[in-house]
Amino acid sequence: MKLITVAVLTLAATAAFADGKATTEFYYEPAGGQQALQLNLDYMMDPMTYTENGLTGDAKTNSTSLIVNYGYGLSENMVVGGYLSYGSDAITASAPGGTDQTQTASGLGDIHLYFKGFSDMIHYGLDLGINNGNITEDSTTNLRNNNSSGGMSAKANVGFMMAAGMLNYGADLSYLYKGTVTTATAGGTNDTTTGDGVLNLSPFVEYNYGSGFAGAVISYSMVQSGNDTTTTSVATNAAYNVAGLKLFGTYAFSDSMTGLLSVAYYSVPSYQFDANSAHTTVAYGQTDVNLGFRMTF
Repeated sequence: MKLITVAVLTLAATAAFADGKATTEFYYEPAGGQQALQLNLDYMMDPMTYTENGLTGDAKTNSTSLIVNYGYGLSENMVVGGYLSYGSDAITASAPGGTDQTQTASGLGDIHLYFKGFSDMIHYGLDLGINNGNITEDSTTNLRNNNSSGGMSAKANVGFMMAAGMLNYGADLSYLYKGTVTTATAGGTNDTTTGDGVLNLSPFVEYNYGSGFAGAVISYSMVQSGNDTTTTSVATNAAYNVAGLKLFGTYAFSDSMTGLLSVAYYSVPSYQFDANSAHTTVAYGQTDVNLGFRMTF
């Protein structure tokens, strides 16, 4: 099961430019009248397993995604933009005590439109996720075979940033609302998932070393409970909390070209995700590596 995160790229609001160089990476935005095009290659390892009545099953996913992000500076403190991803997920799954099945799920992800802004030390933003269709299942493996989220989403954030010399520090608070997620099953029915909203608090610190930034983000997410509804039953997914640490760095090759790199690790606890079947995850770690390039013009 993927950790619920909406933007792999910039998550919130802001920043002005000085001599063509950004004054923050965490709250990055292009200057007024400027455009920014960012490409990111993301690789995520999600080695989830679960237990039922003493038996173990797999629900593992290794994901590779290419994300294209475009932003335009409406003014020195407001930006609008959007991003789109194309990905391929290698899924390994089995019933408790059963034989693993594999499936590749590939295709376009959701379209996201965003607005970012800031006023003095306060930063804020809105992100709207538009799904491109229902989740679909393969008729042989009964596993997901596309990359649509299956439902709309909306995310709002507010935070602050302060500076001390070459050091920036602050925190960002966000809430992700997920609309009803629909899965078109291999059996010809539509299953739905509701709930699973995410409240996230992310303190951060970053250092401007002259040619770029080096920083760290501590992430704490509270995932709300949700319900999976089929034609015959309703199963409850328990609420759980996820803690993570992301290290990131940038290097400005010029005033208009910047390289980006981040590595993140998330600690996912044991939690029950199907009360009817007593499915309980085994605590595990999720790893995410992201390499990117940004051009401003």
